[in-house]
Amino acid sequence: MKRIRDALPIKAIREDLVKALQTHQVVVVSGGTGSGKSTQCPQYILEDAIQQGEGPNTRIIVTQPRRIAAISVAERVAAERDEPIGNSVGFAVRLHGNSPRDAANIEFVTTGVLLRRLMRDQNLEGISHVMIDEVHERDINTDFLLVLLRELITTRPDLRVVLMSATLDAESFSDYFAGEDTQEKVPLMSVPTKPRWPVEIVHLEDMLDGGGELEVEDEMEVSEDEDDVDDDDDDVDDVDPALEDMAMKLEDEVSELTIQLLAEVAKHVAAIETDAGRKGSILCFLPGWDEIKSAMAILEETTDPELYEKLNVIPLHSTIPQEEQQKVFIPAPDGVVKVILATNIAESSVTINDVLAVVDSGLVREMSWNAESGMSTMGTVGTSRASATQRTGRAGRVAPGSCYRIYSHGTLHAMAERPTPEIQRTALEATCLQTCSMTNTGVQHFLSKAMDPPSDETVEYAMDRLFKLGAIKTNEASGGEVLTPMGRLLSILPLDPGTGRMLIMGAVMKCLDPVLTAAACFSSRDPF
Repeated sequence: MKRIRDALPIKAIREDLVKALQTHQVVVVSGGTGSGKSTQCPQYILEDAIQQGEGPNTRIIVTQPRRIAAISVAERVAAERDEPIGNSVGFAVRLHGNSPRDAANIEFVTTGVLLRRLMRDQNLEGISHVMIDEVHERDINTDFLLVLLRELITTRPDLRVVLMSATLDAESFSDYFAGEDTQEKVPLMSVPTKPRWPVEIVHLEDMLDGGGELEVEDEMEVSEDEDDVDDDDDDVDDVDPALEDMAMKLEDEVSELTIQLLAEVAKHVAAIETDAGRKGSILCFLPGWDEIKSAMAILEETTDPELYEKLNVIPLHSTIPQEEQQKVFIPAPDGVVKVILATNIAESSVTINDVLAVVDSGLVREMSWNAESGMSTMGTVGTSRASATQRTGRAGRVAPGSCYRIYSHGTLHAMAERPTPEIQRTALEATCLQTCSMTNTGVQHFLSKAMDPPSDETVEYAMDRLFKLGAIKTNEASGGEVLTPMGRLLSILPLDPGTGRMLIMGAVMKCLDPVLTAAACFSSRDPF
């Protein structure tokens, strides 16, 4: 195990990391997937503390954006230390956990769990290090946590914060934590890239039998012509509802076609790998659970029986039981290829070592806030170029690999460079509730300190809704907002505040059963 750990690229910055933390409160570590930063950096810090006689004063919390990552990384670190979970290594996710010993420990938690602890203990007493992994994903909890930690380190000079990113834009996090009135810079450490096997990238037009590139060019010419027409049209905002419905229907058909193409490509690659006698995994990226089920059905119904016997189709989604999720890590037996149908959970949070090929749908499901309806909706959208690169990087770790993209070169170049931070595209009621429980300076002022603050209109809408729900009231003394008794209850529930109030009133009025049914409907995707 020591030989495996020493072979990881992260080993090159071990000494620099522990030295930097002696003189700096914040350190940023940038390294690609598979570099070992998630498993090794916490151990480096703990081992150095024990060696320096500071073990009893060292308690390290490492946040992960997803449950499966918190659990699987904790189990991996415990295995590397040759001890069971619950000794020096533990984990905590919602409704499940295994706490480590009281001191000289590492605890892996989801970001939401740490935020809950901060609500109870705003100084994180007893915690020596906070490490935020996958900080580049920029989910709303991580952005909120960054604001809190930037405030906390001013009152806790002994606290150390390590930000770990898998992308090359880690400098933005370094700049965010740098002193506003000083020239002091936050150390940024880049993990040297490990020599990799080559990965061949194949786009959609490359898979077509002739004429693919010409068709893409034609589509681009049509788009440019349409743009010219739109520029001359003064009534572009007056969109015919029938056209909107047609566009939505077309989008659904394109998504369905993409899933069918992905399944066909996965079958084709699996046949090539099994014929070559190789074993490993074909990692397929899909936007959500419905698409995963559709792809599983297509593979089962259309794959030749002889080939299907050599396939092990495994879904990877946050809603499936933990025991089922762990199957993706089990090596495939000789003559068998695993076909892993996953969401973006496999982009960076989970490392599967035996990936031979990646099939990328180019789609992702994300939450977005609709100002007209006042609700957040889960929609399928195109991924970003940064995510496409992350997905490609899952192959080529153990052997020459391939990445089949179910979209064209033109689509790739039209993608956004980075995903939009979640704090700028989702409803903020729950975040505003958390803010009210932690600060008296005003929600608007607090959220303006985020790396990419939300718009004033979004915050004002959220605050107006919370006032109407009776969750907050104005603090005359400070000029900020404070929680009401109803607000304190709503801040505990992991629900939209409107849904939470509905459930509370349903319990008070003794009509909880029908209210539960209505709440479940409101919390689910629109069936129509």
